[in-house]
Amino acid sequence: MPLHLQRQREIVEILTRNGFGVLATASGLASRWPSSRIVHALTPVEYRIDPALRSPTIVRRTLEELGPTFIKLGQILSTRADLVPPAFQAELAKLRTAVPPEDFASIRATVEAELGAPLAEIFATFEERPLGSASIGQTHAATFVDGRAVVVKVMRTGVEEALRTDIDILRGLVGQVQRRWAQARTLDLLGFVDEFDRQIAGELDYTREGHNAERIAANFAHRPGLRVPHIYWEASTSRVLTMERLDGVAIDDVAALDAAGIDRVALGKRAATFILDMVLIDGFFHGDPHPGNLLVAPDGEIQLLDYGMVGSLSEHHRRQLVTLVGAFAARDAEKLSDAVLALAPPLGRVDRPALDRALGHLIAEYSDKPLAEVPVVPVFNELLEILRTQRLKPPPELSMVVKMLTMVDGLGRVLDPGFDMMGLLRPYGVKLLRQRLEPDAVLRTLLSLASEGSALGAEFPEQVRRLLRRYETEGVHIGVDDRSLAPAIQHLDALGDRLVAGMLLASLINAVGALGATDRNWLSRARGPLLAAGATAALGLGGFLLDSLRRRR
Repeated sequence: MPLHLQRQREIVEILTRNGFGVLATASGLASRWPSSRIVHALTPVEYRIDPALRSPTIVRRTLEELGPTFIKLGQILSTRADLVPPAFQAELAKLRTAVPPEDFASIRATVEAELGAPLAEIFATFEERPLGSASIGQTHAATFVDGRAVVVKVMRTGVEEALRTDIDILRGLVGQVQRRWAQARTLDLLGFVDEFDRQIAGELDYTREGHNAERIAANFAHRPGLRVPHIYWEASTSRVLTMERLDGVAIDDVAALDAAGIDRVALGKRAATFILDMVLIDGFFHGDPHPGNLLVAPDGEIQLLDYGMVGSLSEHHRRQLVTLVGAFAARDAEKLSDAVLALAPPLGRVDRPALDRALGHLIAEYSDKPLAEVPVVPVFNELLEILRTQRLKPPPELSMVVKMLTMVDGLGRVLDPGFDMMGLLRPYGVKLLRQRLEPDAVLRTLLSLASEGSALGAEFPEQVRRLLRRYETEGVHIGVDDRSLAPAIQHLDALGDRLVAGMLLASLINAVGALGATDRNWLSRARGPLLAAGATAALGLGGFLLDSLRRRR
């Protein structure tokens, strides 16, 4: 891996300045600077944690100072209740990626280099002032020479190299942390960095964003009411994306919606239904449906923008998510536990009674409310906190789904104070069942079963031969988890100690008696010392036995 020494030094200086010097050294980032190693070596082990790590505000400000990569990292962590406590989630959600725009000369140079022609040959107009500016790119209003209104998204100069450098450093930092701290290994932080890397890679390739938009447009081709901007591939590359310009009012601009005569209650239900259909029916969804990415046309059509962040959910996870909602709605704690374990397998041994109790308390907390009044987002956030404390590992996409539900629920309540998210969620069990019973879905299932059955039939004889060979060479070994036997083993140890002490005491008495019986003259001479030694030994052993018996009670 490249060393990136200059950037490492910058990160160490920022961490140290904000109170994270121990983290910088323990992670290996500061190991090239002797003064940091000396401070770390002189710090007692019990104090080798930065107090700043306990402050959500300081963590957020530090991430902002570290730059775009770490800001994006913090934004993703703000949705990961399985990794981050609630107080940190709330603080990290305040992170923003808005940055000053890049100078227009650089933007022009990028567009012309990518499209292979002067700006004036492709666009009749190209606004120098951007519509929006973020850490990876910025958007400009433009018009093709034939009059079509478009928006052009242009990647910042040098952003790819900067992000790749930070991710390389981040991967090395997390690797060091996992090697030093066992708890970090149980959280699979390297897996999280890999997931973050994949997301950034997607955002650094605008052709992926264009294909994401086309995929969602195709999924909704027969469901009217949602508009996805058309992608103009003749003026798009991996670093420039040109799309149809849509005009509408922001979906949370209540005054403008009322002035246009748009039914806000119906609008809220349609917007939520579109998002839920993406998640639970299509399994491919927009990952950032905040109000800035949702416009409303004069006829009430919803326009969805920005497809840089998307998520996917497998059919299995969609079924389990709907089952989970159904179990909560039915107030069935046992079924809810089953659904949770199917959706989020345990990292180690699961304490099922503790999980049942936690989920039972969650159900009881809302049992006095009608389902229409149950707040979906707090329920899901509490559920994710239970998964974290019970060391269950949900699919990473689940956090994005909860983030989407949070956005949709908040938007729905802005448009309609009586918005009922739970009422919209409940019918999806039937929708999924209908989807599974469609001829194409049944045929796919049958083909999958046939393929699996064929593979199993072909592999079975070889698997049996391997099992028999292993039995012949190694025999049968039975593994026992000694943690469940620990109390019995401790009891046997104590019982053994008492038996040994009793035997020693009896042997001492017997030895003295035997010596006295065989040599009475010796006994008369040694009576004093023997009595003293015997009394001391008897008192000691007797005291041990009494104490052992007392502790046993």
